[in-house]
Amino acid sequence: MNVTNMLWKKDSPNKEIGAIIDYQMLFIGSVAFDIIRILTLGMTRELRREKTESYLEYYHKTLAEFFDGQAPFSMEELHRQYNLIYPFASNFTLFGIALYIKMYSDGTLGNIEKKEENCEELVDRARGIVEDIEALKANF
Repeated sequence: MNVTNMLWKKDSPNKEIGAIIDYQMLFIGSVAFDIIRILTLGMTRELRREKTESYLEYYHKTLAEFFDGQAPFSMEELHRQYNLIYPFASNFTLFGIALYIKMYSDGTLGNIEKKEENCEELVDRARGIVEDIEALKANF
């Protein structure tokens, strides 16, 4: 949560919060959007590339179980959506990575002794995302 998600009481001497809103990700969108954000923000480049297919298959299988064995879309459609929405969804991850790098760098987050290692790993994630976007673009 950040300040853009808060509405302040106008006449409050103590700057009281009047409401908290967070609708930035509320939309009807691709079935792959959340999967992409989890994979890109939660895993190293190598692990993400290694595990993406198994995660997509697991997601599809689990969703099918909720619909009596028949998912509302095929694996082919899930792959199509993944490739289509990857550049857009990854944009949010790149923004998050930039924030994490800043927090690791200034000591707000993590162990200060591992600052360089953490920042290098995050930069590598970002490079991997950009490389994957470029590879997807080449296929269109």
